[in-house]
This record gives sequence, structure tokens and C-alpha cells, in this order.
Amino acid sequence: MEGLYIAASGGTKQLKKLDILSNNIANINTQGFKKDMLIYEAKTTPFRQNSINRYDANSFNPFQGSDPAVSYVQATQTQTNFEQGSLIKTDNPLNIAIEGKGFFVVSTPNGERYTRDGSFQLDGSGQLIDKKGNPIVTRNDEPILIPFGTKEITINQDGSIFGGAEIDQEALGQ
Repeated sequence: MEGLYIAASGGTKQLKKLDILSNNIANINTQGFKKDMLIYEAKTTPFRQNSINRYDANSFNPFQGSDPAVSYVQATQTQTNFEQGSLIKTDNPLNIAIEGKGFFVVSTPNGERYTRDGSFQLDGSGQLIDKKGNPIVTRNDEPILIPFGTKEITINQDGSIFGGAEIDQEALGQ
């Protein structure tokens, strides 16, 4: 029976790995998406005293009488890869990319969320929003408003946003 438990532990890990790979492939063209990776470890005896024979989509605990020379595998967690992705130049001044660390803060009905997808636009009132219509907020949790009639929008390396007409630029947020 020991072989069945070893195979089941490997199968459980592969199932979780397939779930993660499927999600990564499904989001390959999603702007700002960061892939996940599976972290797993070997489990060897002795197991915890309260360990029972259990199997579900995320874990497998071998039985108490397992051979001490045998090890099992268990998926313990996922980790997001935050390495820099490739940048694509557009002519839209509201398409913004973060090079290095950092996130844009989006105010949603469920609270603040973080994204690296910088495909922004303006709503009817001049507020900077994401694709779903959620406002992008400043470091002070204030919405970013672009005054009506603004001819030029400039965003500096530190994220400071300026708008106006040519030389007459005013700070609009960061």
C-alpha cells in the first residue's frame, strides 16, 4: 500500500501544478499579470501525532505507519513571480508602465486593490480610471482628476502627474 500513498502524494502535487499552469496560460495576454509558481516540500516520517489519512485537492497526509525511509511530496503554497515583464510602447499618454517595484492603487467597491495594469482612461468627469471604471488614487488616497480642456498630460519617473497646456503645467497627483 505504501506505493499507492507515494503515487497519490505526487498526483496531488501535479494536480495543483496543473491548476497554476492553467491560470498562468489563461492570463498570458493580461496586461500586468504576474505568474504564480508552486512551492512544494518532501514530507518524511515521523508525522505529526494528530496527522490522519486525508486527501483533498491541496494536500495529502500519509498514514501513521509509513516507512521512515520513504518520503512523500506535498504542495505547500504558491508564490507570485514579481519579475519585470516586457514593456510595450504606445502613443496613449494614459498607458503607464511601472519599471521595477510598485503597484497602482485602485479604489474598488471592495476596498483598495493593487495592479500593474496601467491601461487607464478618463471618465466623463475627468477622473483617471482603470478598464473596469474604478478610480486610480494618489498616495493620499484621493482620486486623480484631469481638468477639462487639458491639452497635455505628463507623468514623471516618480509617478507625479502634471497637466495643462504646454508650459503651463500644474501638479495633479502622484
